[in-house]
Amino acid sequence: MRDDFFESLMQTVSDTAEVVGKKTEDLVASQKIKTKICTAQRNLEKKYKELGEKSYQRFMEGDEVDQEIADICEAITAGRAVVSTLKDELAGKRGQCICPACGNSNPISAVFCMRCGKELVKEEKQEEPAAEEPVEEPEEHEIFETVEEPEVVPEEAAEEAPVQEPVAEGTPAADTVAEEEAKQEADQ
Repeated sequence: MRDDFFESLMQTVSDTAEVVGKKTEDLVASQKIKTKICTAQRNLEKKYKELGEKSYQRFMEGDEVDQEIADICEAITAGRAVVSTLKDELAGKRGQCICPACGNSNPISAVFCMRCGKELVKEEKQEEPAAEEPVEEPEEHEIFETVEEPEVVPEEAAEEAPVQEPVAEGTPAADTVAEEEAKQEADQ
């Protein structure tokens, strides 16, 4: 009986290993096929991109193209102009300039592009930009939306006056309270 149990166990282990091996082979084969599919799709996307770039290049060279393609090409041209302007703006804020040949960011003091070596033409500003007005940070009580309250008659004012916690002088909270009180007095 003991021998039958071990023989049965060995047969079960052998069958299970065979099934697992077969499933592993199937899984590996499936993964290889999926990889081939992804590669083929990437190649197709590259070809579509290449086709689009060639169509756009022909449009830019003045070749006659279908109206639908012309509309797409015009949208691409407008989009490129926006991207170029934004890159220039960002580079200016970073103290850099953009190479017109390759689009690389270079230090504003560079004479030649650090990527392609093309001479960087410095644009001379014709107009002196107006000094920007400093943006005032809103005070804490200005951040929240103000809610208009109905006018209170003097008799009711004493009953409805909010109770204020005492605040130590010289603290930011005391300064804010003092500013609010001064503002209320000025409004009256």
